Amino acid sequence: MTCVAGAKTKTKTEAWMAYDAASSTESEVILTSTAKGVRHAGGGLVGSAGSWSVINMIQSLKGSHCTPEDMALSLMALKESGIKIKGVELIMVTPGKPIISINSDGAIIELRSDFYAIGSGGFYALGYLEGCKTVGPEELKKAVKIAAKYDPGVAEPVTLITASAATPRPKKEKDLTPVSKSDKIV
Repeated sequence: MTCVAGAKTKTKTEAWMAYDAASSTESEVILTSTAKGVRHAGGGLVGSAGSWSVINMIQSLKGSHCTPEDMALSLMALKESGIKIKGVELIMVTPGKPIISINSDGAIIELRSDFYAIGSGGFYALGYLEGCKTVGPEELKKAVKIAAKYDPGVAEPVTLITASAATPRPKKEKDLTPVSKSDKIV
């Protein structure tokens, strides 16, 4: 299957997602270059495990702002169109917000943890992350690499994507320069 792991900082300023390169069936594992996670226009990250139809669907999110509700509705639309999505998992990681897990029934689950992993290698990744003192981008990559070591459906290389909270723009001071020579500042 796969492994997609996500985490965010406690300071709510950054989020990361790491995923493997495997596509597997019951009899083979091949390496792919298709991204299993994307940064969407809303400033967050979304990743999927369990269905290439869903992974392909999230590719279209790069230019859109998406919410957990949007993702659940998109999953249900795929299901209604006849595409089998049993066992699909989605993870959404956005700086400053709880990590969201969405399952193939469209259930939206808000997690308390600052990290999570999905896919057949998810348990291996979670076990590694749980033992870390802090979780950042390097720990996420290592978690997916460990999943690749123990789960035959997960394979390197590991890709890491990031999202940062928008830095507030400094307020401009009022421009008190006269518009023309005849204008006076009083």
